[in-house]
Amino acid sequence: MKLEGDDWYGLIPAEEVNDGVTKKRVYDRVGLAESCFESPDDSDYVLLGITHRGFSYWSPGEYDIRRIAVDLATRSGFPGSQARSRAGAS
Repeated sequence: MKLEGDDWYGLIPAEEVNDGVTKKRVYDRVGLAESCFESPDDSDYVLLGITHRGFSYWSPGEYDIRRIAVDLATRSGFPGSQARSRAGAS
């Protein structure tokens, strides 16, 4: 999936979710889905799965790409990750 703005662009690796049970569960929980698609089996209804592993970016006027890796097990790499980890630990 490609994202674009006036001074930036980025890519998000995503895979289509073909599991009918998951597609129905998301369809049933997102109220807007019913107003846009006839059913979870509608051929226009596509669910994308995203596994977040980090960020790659560069600032306007700079040439070096910066990378921030994210460890999903420890949530390290996310701003404020320690506060979120403590809150979710209880």
